[in-house]
Amino acid sequence: MNDTPEAKIDTATLLADIKKKANKAAALKVPVVEAAPTIEAAQPIPAVAPPDPPAQVAEYQQYTSSRISTCLITPTGKRINFSNYQYYTKDPEIVRYLDKEIAQGLRGFVKGKILTAAELDPEAAKKRKIIDEFKASQEGREFGNTKDVAERTAALSTDHVAN
Repeated sequence: MNDTPEAKIDTATLLADIKKKANKAAALKVPVVEAAPTIEAAQPIPAVAPPDPPAQVAEYQQYTSSRISTCLITPTGKRINFSNYQYYTKDPEIVRYLDKEIAQGLRGFVKGKILTAAELDPEAAKKRKIIDEFKASQEGREFGNTKDVAERTAALSTDHVAN
């Protein structure tokens, strides 16, 4: 704040004006409420989580070659390396290039089916199959049933009683 004499006078005159208005209101018996200007604190807006985007399933186009290993190069310089007769891609540029070349009669190459990332990984498929089989075999079993535990321990303790 300013501690200059002008600032003090201004404050004093402001207080005098407020007192005059209060006295005038009291004489007229009219309630006057004069509040100091306040700055309201910004209320926090509740955070709303954005909706989850739909799960993107990575789809790969399969291509097969008649040779166990071969390499093609696109006009833009991208390498297409076939390994073990197979090539998988999700790059639209390569898909367009291979589709065009196969349609124009490129020998020894065949367009296959579209696969997901899970289908490409045989180990993940085996793991998923084993877990599903285990879950199916465990249906109907009760784990942690204390009554069964009490019955088993009681039977064990009576079997080992010495005569």
